[in-house]
Amino acid sequence: DISNGRANVLLMHFRWNKEKLYDTYYGDPEGTCLAAGALENDSLNDARKPDDMVLCPVLFEEYRMDDTYSMGCTCKEHPKEHRFSLDAWREYLKSKVEDGRDCIFSRCPMDSCSCVISPAVWEFILGGKTKNEQMNEALKRYQRFLLSSY
Repeated sequence: DISNGRANVLLMHFRWNKEKLYDTYYGDPEGTCLAAGALENDSLNDARKPDDMVLCPVLFEEYRMDDTYSMGCTCKEHPKEHRFSLDAWREYLKSKVEDGRDCIFSRCPMDSCSCVISPAVWEFILGGKTKNEQMNEALKRYQRFLLSSY
């Protein structure tokens, strides 16, 4: 069983060619997902409480756990979960959209991490708690890039 986030990333990686995806995936599911940066799980069940404080490794400020997000990814160089403040996520995604259509293949903000940010994460970060016009515009632009990639 594959999550929607993982399926989206795999389909985008294979440029929406499902036959090529099937052939490659069923030959080596884990290798295919690793090469595509497709993470199984879009969030971690963290034992911390919503009011616990977390240091954002991008902004070097402490944030309430509720004001952070992690896709659940780790990497060899950074073995702890890659959790960033929502402020850092928003600015990161906004800058990726400004870079153009390749934003649909954006990866986790942590150096050396190969996890691709799924459309569901884009929606959550840019369309979630904030009702900021800049973020709404960035999300709409991302969605246009995503739609044009089909």
